[in-house]
Amino acid sequence: MKALLRLAATAATVFGVRAFEVCVRYGFTLALALSLGASGAGQIYLGLAIVILVGTFARCGLDQASMRALAVAAQAGDLPAARGIVLTALGAIALLGGLLSLLLFLAAPLLSGHVFGEGVPAPMLRAIAFGVIGLALQVAAGAQLSALGRPIAGQIVSSVLWPMVAMAYLVLPGATATGTALTLTLAQLAAAALGFWLIRQRLRGMAAAIRPALAPMRAVALPLFGADLAQILMGYLPILALGLVASEVEIGQFGMASRLSILLTVLAVAMYAARGPRFAQLFAAGDLAGLERAARAASHLVAGAGLAMALVLWCFPATILGLMGQDFRPASPVLVILVAGQFAITLTSQAHALLVMTRHERDLWHNSLIAAAVLLVGLAVLLPRYEGVGAALAAAGAYAVFGLANVLRARQRLGINVLNAFRP
Repeated sequence: MKALLRLAATAATVFGVRAFEVCVRYGFTLALALSLGASGAGQIYLGLAIVILVGTFARCGLDQASMRALAVAAQAGDLPAARGIVLTALGAIALLGGLLSLLLFLAAPLLSGHVFGEGVPAPMLRAIAFGVIGLALQVAAGAQLSALGRPIAGQIVSSVLWPMVAMAYLVLPGATATGTALTLTLAQLAAAALGFWLIRQRLRGMAAAIRPALAPMRAVALPLFGADLAQILMGYLPILALGLVASEVEIGQFGMASRLSILLTVLAVAMYAARGPRFAQLFAAGDLAGLERAARAASHLVAGAGLAMALVLWCFPATILGLMGQDFRPASPVLVILVAGQFAITLTSQAHALLVMTRHERDLWHNSLIAAAVLLVGLAVLLPRYEGVGAALAAAGAYAVFGLANVLRARQRLGINVLNAFRP
């Protein structure tokens, strides 16, 4: 009981910051809807989806691999190893991110003219292209700060700063989609720079002894990259596929419903940042009993918050979408379906964390591939006939398969069934 109370106190602090993040991000969403309308919002959602997908290749799994390795090195007080992990991961991500940003910048006219048409205008895509390196670095820096015992700073760097800056731009008169894209890029680069500075302060500088760490992280990063890529596809392939067959307004409606459904995962993401490194430390110490207690306690908190949010979104979908503008109300069925899929992910989120933090990343990769296959089949069958609703059904089915596969694999590998936490 004491352990659960301590975890609840930690979660409450992290959740408070995450709640502030939600207010900021959905303030950005509301400002985007009111300033640019469904059509302009659709352009930004498509642009962000492209940047996030390309940014996954820039991170190539090094963000999660470095988070796990850094947590163990920090617990052991091995500063040379910790510095090596940070510099190796961020350096590789910066190199890949810069190259991919340049390629996206150069390919913008081709993507605009021959793939998405006016759904992604070339000037807007060029303005957001260098957000690839900024987004990849800020996500990695946020994960590393969490591993170093600074989960709140990690959340601010990875998720809070860029929507705050973008929201401030959107309330200005004359805001445009291209201007919003450029603002997002600059904000993400600034967040990445702040993250590096905070890490440097935490490790008392980077000029001291450094132990290179690419070789041990590379074997871990590759399967994590595969898993991350498949999960990003589950989240963003539906809206990219919808961009090929639907109007900008329909894309904007789907994007808004998708953003709202992610509310369910707020505490799950916060818990991963706060407790994921602890899972790695308990596993490294061989304390499987402590690991099971920590995972089940986290499951209780995450599932309770997720259920409360799901009930609100299921009961009042049109009302909530209407707050963003009347143009978004037709997406109510899409929101209801996506919330069901996100609830499945929330309910099983601690199994995901266990696999990442206990050196079972290959299992996570395989589960991600299975879920991505379900998504592709679902989109092929349902999207042409049902468009937004079909894309939502395909995504929700993939989420459910992914969550259940993670639960089964965690039970097989570790003897821990996170769903047992909900038995009386």
